[in-house]
Amino acid sequence: MDGETPKGGTVVSVSHPTANAVANQAAHIDPNPNRILAKDCADRIAAALKDATEADETWAPKLKALQAHNDLTVSDADWADVHDDQQALQKVASDYLDKSAIPEGKPQPR
Repeated sequence: MDGETPKGGTVVSVSHPTANAVANQAAHIDPNPNRILAKDCADRIAAALKDATEADETWAPKLKALQAHNDLTVSDADWADVHDDQQALQKVASDYLDKSAIPEGKPQPR
């Protein structure tokens, strides 16, 4: 370099692995030493957005199904829905929780 601060620029993260690899190579040969850091930031942001989108696509419909109706009355159908939700939660939780690890009774004073 000629001792001057290189001009700024724009970096992007590309979702296609081959295209992203080419962009990474370009960042390494750019005279601006900050380009590779900026490219790394762009890749991290893109990965976080991808993860968030996947989580949203997975969980948004399930959370929407759990929303209460806009009325104040609790019908038999509402209680049946609560019961179904509780059974589904217990089934999923039992796959992850070990019942023997749950303490029983009152804690003993030390």
